[in-house]
Amino acid sequence: MSRSSFARVAAASGLTLGLTLAGAALAPAALAAPAAPVVTPASVVTGPAATVTISGTSCSLPGTGIPTVASAGVSFGEMGNGGSVQPNPDGTWSIAVKLPADLPVGSYPVVAKCLTYYGESVFTYAAQSVAVTAPATAPAKTATVAKDAKGVVTVTAEPGQSLTPDTPAKVGERRTLRLTGYTPGEKVKLVLHSTPRTIGTFTADAQGVVVATFIAPAGTPAGDHTLKATRADGTVVSYPITLSAEKLTAAELAATGASVTVPLVGGIALLLVGAGATYAARRRPAGAAQA
Repeated sequence: MSRSSFARVAAASGLTLGLTLAGAALAPAALAAPAAPVVTPASVVTGPAATVTISGTSCSLPGTGIPTVASAGVSFGEMGNGGSVQPNPDGTWSIAVKLPADLPVGSYPVVAKCLTYYGESVFTYAAQSVAVTAPATAPAKTATVAKDAKGVVTVTAEPGQSLTPDTPAKVGERRTLRLTGYTPGEKVKLVLHSTPRTIGTFTADAQGVVVATFIAPAGTPAGDHTLKATRADGTVVSYPITLSAEKLTAAELAATGASVTVPLVGGIALLLVGAGATYAARRRPAGAAQA
């Protein structure tokens, strides 16, 4: 049937008859499906930005004058996302398809068809699929540790990082903490938990780093603890810390600069006070009233 005959029949018999004749008029060569469509990228990470582009070729009916439409989408269960577009004169086409943000990880079929402008199927493209993967998990960061010639340990940590990534800290061991991620000039209060033991209040420097000297208070039990930093706005940042049951030796105390003379001086002062009290008691007249 010629194109003019098809037009006259369609006009006389209505759209339904016209669609039937349009399908019958397709040349056998035009009904052969080309290669599978190309999906770019072939693998996409699930999430709000998950979008693929489906592209194909040969969606045309040369010599018939019948316009075509390419339709493509991604199927997931009983639902799917897709669209349609009029191909270029050479039969090539591309359709961008946005996937649901919560689409589970897996492989999903891509369906693509070439249709006449009237909705009649010209051919279905070969099977294709797209892989949906989970977002890459960033490797867990650890705090950095440095030790100077005197054995003083400096730990630089981001919120949530352990303050003892090397070895548990001994009670009495001096550690310099560099806590990053604060606002320059912000005052931060550090308290060791679970039994609250205040370490002190510190001010972040111009780079937003809180520098604090940490010495586990005497009597703090060995095991896992948490150093909590209360920020200026009241929010709390936590840092895990592990304390050892071992105690520092006198040599280690001296090497780290920890003071071993203060308790001794205090003890001497107490002894002197006691001696003075004894001397005063001895000087008190026998009949003096007791305080």
